[in-house]
Amino acid sequence: MAEGQSFVRFIKRINITNPGNGYSSSDAPTLFIGAPTTTIIGADTRQATATVAIASNIVDSVTITDEGLGYLTAPQVYLIGSLSAFTHTTAADTNRGAGTFTGVGSTSSGRGTGAQFTVIVDENGAVTSVTITAKGSGYAEGDTVTISDISLGGDERADDIVLTVTHISAGSGATFEVELGVYQRSPEYYHQNFSYLIDQQIPEFIRAEYPNFATFINKYFTGLDSSGNPNYVLQELLDSWNVDHYDGAFLESLLQQYAIDFPLDSSVSDRLLIKRIRDFYESKGSIEGVKTFFRLAYGEEIEIFKPSEYILRPSDGIYSREVVIKVYANETLDPKYNPLNFRGKETDIVYYTSEGSITKRNRLKTSVSRSKKIAYTNPEAFELVIDIPAETVIPGYGVEGEISCTVSGGAINSISIDNAGQGYSANPRVVILPDSGDTITTVADLQVRINSTTNQIDSVIINNGGAGYTVAPTLALVTDDVRTWIGLEDVQDENINRKAFLTRVLNKVVNKTNTGTSDGGFRIGDTFQVQETGDILGVYALDYFAEDYTLTGISNNAYIRITQIDSNSYPSSFEVIATGTGFQRASFDFILTSSNSETQTITCQTGFSHTFPGKFKNIRGFLSDANRLQDNEIYQQFSYQIKSSLSKSQWGEALTRAAHPAGMVAFSDLTIDHIINVGANYNIIPDLFVFRIFAEIETVLVQDAPALHVHKPTITDSFVIQDDEALLEPNLGKFEVPEMSENYFFDVELVKVDTTDMSENIVKDLHKPTIEDSVTFGEVVSTLLFFFRTPIDSVDFTETVLFAVELHKADTFVVDDTTSLQPNLIKSENTDMSEEQTFDITKPGVTDNPNINDSPSLGFERDGITDSAATSETGTVVSQDYGEIDYFRNDYVGEARTIS
Repeated sequence: MAEGQSFVRFIKRINITNPGNGYSSSDAPTLFIGAPTTTIIGADTRQATATVAIASNIVDSVTITDEGLGYLTAPQVYLIGSLSAFTHTTAADTNRGAGTFTGVGSTSSGRGTGAQFTVIVDENGAVTSVTITAKGSGYAEGDTVTISDISLGGDERADDIVLTVTHISAGSGATFEVELGVYQRSPEYYHQNFSYLIDQQIPEFIRAEYPNFATFINKYFTGLDSSGNPNYVLQELLDSWNVDHYDGAFLESLLQQYAIDFPLDSSVSDRLLIKRIRDFYESKGSIEGVKTFFRLAYGEEIEIFKPSEYILRPSDGIYSREVVIKVYANETLDPKYNPLNFRGKETDIVYYTSEGSITKRNRLKTSVSRSKKIAYTNPEAFELVIDIPAETVIPGYGVEGEISCTVSGGAINSISIDNAGQGYSANPRVVILPDSGDTITTVADLQVRINSTTNQIDSVIINNGGAGYTVAPTLALVTDDVRTWIGLEDVQDENINRKAFLTRVLNKVVNKTNTGTSDGGFRIGDTFQVQETGDILGVYALDYFAEDYTLTGISNNAYIRITQIDSNSYPSSFEVIATGTGFQRASFDFILTSSNSETQTITCQTGFSHTFPGKFKNIRGFLSDANRLQDNEIYQQFSYQIKSSLSKSQWGEALTRAAHPAGMVAFSDLTIDHIINVGANYNIIPDLFVFRIFAEIETVLVQDAPALHVHKPTITDSFVIQDDEALLEPNLGKFEVPEMSENYFFDVELVKVDTTDMSENIVKDLHKPTIEDSVTFGEVVSTLLFFFRTPIDSVDFTETVLFAVELHKADTFVVDDTTSLQPNLIKSENTDMSEEQTFDITKPGVTDNPNINDSPSLGFERDGITDSAATSETGTVVSQDYGEIDYFRNDYVGEARTIS
């Protein structure tokens, strides 16, 4: 017997999604609910029923009278009733007899019955009228009602009249939606009958051609399943072993027999323990047996730590070597498959081998762990890392084979193997290209045989020399049919399944010859780019496992690295660190050139897979903070540690009796469980916005120097700014007449007393402590001045001077020429100058008292210097606004103004 359904679905609610319209309350429709469907043989099912109420010609409500039983999916629910209206588009048919036919019956595609009609047909066989005379019942919207030609006195030569129901019980449009409910019921048991399987076991053609035999077999097994017969008796016997039917006293005896060492306070039910005790005994003595014991005895999922896995054992790590292949996507597929999608999938690599005339298809089962596009050429190249044993050789198509023929009497009579080729694992196909002047009446048939040991062409067999060959045709060897390809697992050998084709990659490098000088110039670690047509000394990652180890954007390049050299500095061994792609030869010679122009000839061998140098997948064989020395306590070969929330005093003795593996020692790792309330209170403080409103025009009295980034200790200075226009950062716009004998770029620290009277808006960005200074501004002033000078200086200039100086000298000078001052005051004036100088000076200990009527940009440092400067000239000033003095220097120039 088998256990019945534990959960049963029923109709919980029927929602009205559209109430429809026009329904008659006197001829009200009824609600049809589909029967339940189930795949469980013998399961209880019951069809639900419900009624509808019509009010104001619409469906007002639905009342479920029987919720049904055994519904796996929501059933169809719709209204059925008397036939009220229909449509038809029956075409005229001259085979249809004319006349008026009354009381005509019909058939329905649904559950409707009883509708009758009066049908009028004209002399052309057209149906001019169909009138309902009896509405019948059980019709649904969308049903088709058929009036046969025989009903109209015909002989079935005319088409039947087909009507489509549009209205029932005078209305239409109502729709419903079903909600299923689920409830649990007590387990029920029923016999597992086998007769229902017979229909599926008998082949269809036997059921079709020999129905009586199929019926006999079905009835025979139905009899075996009936009460008192063998199958029924066997099911009863099996049912008697089901502990769910046993009473408590018998369960106790079973527990004493089968679970004598289990704790009496086991958290699982006795019946479940007896059912699962076999699982425990089958795994007893293993880690899984201990876990099953805790699961059955205490209802707890534990973790087991095996210290033996963390005992230091030299050279005990797992060493892994990756095998890679390079592939080209199959360009003939539409859409083209993207080989990047191979990642994480089980795949088949299909290759071909030939023995004599027989070519065999072989499958290499593998999976792709990583995939990467390595060339954006056409076709695109991809690298796949596959899971196969290291150094696995994947056969592929051969290359470089050449054959030719001679003809006699219009037929090919002999074949010459001009080049046996390399790397053939399967017989290539011979394509015969006749001379353009020949008329071929019979195409020749040639077959190649390869030597499976040398993988070269061994012979060519002439099956048919053909006819019409006057000139020896060209013979081409085609390997397209035997190209190695990769596809998804267990697919047929069809082009649609050949997702990508393998291409040759560099596999191995062998020394051949060198120039033989005493110093070859090669060094360990030198890397070379290898192609079939030359070499380039390249740069490549020296560590294969460091980040990306493949090259992108290449079509045929490979990289090798020298790993050893001989006493004359010539390579003695190499390592392939990039396999390249698209090689056309199985082997070829290649010349490497060293930094001092010495050469080494190597032989490069290609194949369809490459195994890279390996690495350890774990640290078991290395010194680390995880590995421990064996201590014969926890860290030993025969110990294990149980991580449980129960103390060992609770489970230790029971585990030893029931599940502890012999010869092992168990340790406890007590886990303390805490219930933490992670609820939190949140105080939300809204953002505080402070708004300051300033008048559009503002007058500011500033008792400090405007925008002075200066520090000049113990200096008394005064200046008057009149009305030359200078745009100084942050934007001094004035007209003034400067009088000055010296202009400097000052980079000084100035401590001054300053008094400023300003009548217009001032934008200030300044710091000038204890400055004695007087400034009068008549316009809007936005200044950023740099005052750093204190020299005694005397210089006559006749040339243009650009100053960026630190002055360490006693010097008096008069500037009568154009001076470029940061932020760029340019003046035109007459200058008497004995020499053109650029000063980089510092002159400490000098007192400075400049009278400046212009606004220079001063940016240098000159401590303790006594200096006098007077500006009284007139001229043209070109001033531009700048950023701070060190911001891009002369590159960051703003608006310029010129004044006279």
